[in-house]
Amino acid sequence: MCFAAIDQFLLLTNRWCHLCNLQLASRLIIIAVIVSFLHGIPVILFQDLYPPLDTGQTSCSFTNIGYSIYYSRFPFPILLGILPLTVRITFGVLAFVNVRALHNRQAGMCRKEKSERDKQLTTMVLVEVAIGVIVTLPYSIYNYFYTSAATFPDQISVAENQFISSVTRIIFYGNFSLPFYINCCVSPRFRRQLVHVLLHIHLKYWQKKINRRRMNQITPQSPVDANIVLSLTAF
Repeated sequence: MCFAAIDQFLLLTNRWCHLCNLQLASRLIIIAVIVSFLHGIPVILFQDLYPPLDTGQTSCSFTNIGYSIYYSRFPFPILLGILPLTVRITFGVLAFVNVRALHNRQAGMCRKEKSERDKQLTTMVLVEVAIGVIVTLPYSIYNYFYTSAATFPDQISVAENQFISSVTRIIFYGNFSLPFYINCCVSPRFRRQLVHVLLHIHLKYWQKKINRRRMNQITPQSPVDANIVLSLTAF
């Protein structure tokens, strides 16, 4: 999501639009995957199952106190909360400012199609940013208060905490599932392309493939009448 907002801003900036290329995007994605993998290794090393104390349920907790403090203070509140929200909001607003400037600059030029496309792309990014803020804030707020009160006095408090955690986490996962539906609702161009790809490309492809298989089928020979066979053998 952050890369999409940054890419949209760079695409609408004449000075840095040359950075929007597939090679650089592939490298950044590979670097992000490697960093995420390395950052998650200590979680495997420092986590273990603890027997139930007063809650009656086995819990999975960190064995290293220092890493436990780091994990509760940085990944959830910062890495999954404040940092992506800040990046997406900042570059989304900058992209909106750039597309407004380009629209005013190209008002008297024959570039209406490009301007309309840029406007739709920017609108898609801005709506994704707004929805991202809405679905990320509950999870970030929950994790902030959870780190301040990590102990619960009774079973009811534990159940309430688990319920709130599940609800906010499900809402947070909307970051990864909602962009497709947002783009379908916001952009007419995206809807036309989706219909074109599904109906005019894939559907026709499979229709041709099915018709080709039907044409290549061998028709079974009809059974021969036994009387005809006997009459032929008599000669």
